[in-house]
Amino acid sequence: MPLFNLPICIFNRSREDPREYFKLLPANDYEYDARAALNLFYLMAGANKKASLLGPPPFRFLAHVARGRVALYFGCPPEYVGVVRGAFAGAYPRVSLAPASSPVAGWKGGALTEFYALGGKFLPFRKLQGPPSVLVAVLTSLGAGRDAPVEAILDVCFAPLPEGKMRERAEVEARRYVGVQSSDVWGEIKDALLSPAAGPSGRGTTADVYRVQRQVKVLNPSRAMAADEMRSRFLPPERAYEVTVRVAARGGLKGAAEKHVMDAASAVAAMSYLNRLERSGRHGHGDRVALGGFGEKAVMTGSELANLVVVPGPDSPLWAALERDVARTAAPPGMLLGED
Repeated sequence: MPLFNLPICIFNRSREDPREYFKLLPANDYEYDARAALNLFYLMAGANKKASLLGPPPFRFLAHVARGRVALYFGCPPEYVGVVRGAFAGAYPRVSLAPASSPVAGWKGGALTEFYALGGKFLPFRKLQGPPSVLVAVLTSLGAGRDAPVEAILDVCFAPLPEGKMRERAEVEARRYVGVQSSDVWGEIKDALLSPAAGPSGRGTTADVYRVQRQVKVLNPSRAMAADEMRSRFLPPERAYEVTVRVAARGGLKGAAEKHVMDAASAVAAMSYLNRLERSGRHGHGDRVALGGFGEKAVMTGSELANLVVVPGPDSPLWAALERDVARTAAPPGMLLGED
């Protein structure tokens, strides 16, 4: 189906969430693998190509905390179910997808906040490397493992962006970031900054060398390296996404929901690297939780988004509180990126 021919009216005109939802249920013998968490976004490439760039985000990950228990959900429009199921089967073969209802349908009241990217669209966030510590910190802040009357949600809505166009825009933004008008002398500037004693290598013209020398006088290595990370951020096999991250809570004693949201916001900040997710002063409309639409937005790669969209394993502090598929005992190995 062509990219821009998908019906967007289901999102724009309906006041109901049109997604189908699945509860993510890891088997008792599930083992967490960071490569699988990253691989999920690679395997969702088919869904990425189908998704419309208009309207609210098609994909949604929900972590629901109630009375200390944690349930994970994934939602998508009906036309993407096959691709999404296939992606999860490849990345998480020991995780079942059980049809379910949205845990936030009709959500009203309580405390709510969303996050914006302080450094804009092109500076990177922290990539997932090792245990899912960011998700653990966020859900612990929202009450996971504690039998409390506050109900809370981590809500991550996302839509794919065209990687080629993002690479082009990142190249322009990186040059602007360091004040370079042309990419021809980029390597010369970076080399000179890394080895200032050696100076420009002289591979370009005399005019280029003088331009390099002028840039070196006003730049510093850390700014040039940040720009270089912008340029490489969307290279294959990375996928690019427009993302809304929100946390919400309701119930409990007066001020308890607000406290849960504030603590979770501090935990989300652990994704900081050259960019940072900051709590927005605009808390959005109450129906954003029920409908799962875009609010404040940030651009993330799959490796960055995996900090939040991930299934923790038995070595995680969340495991005891996590709803699981206790009946499953065997499954074939998963397809991991780079395996034959």
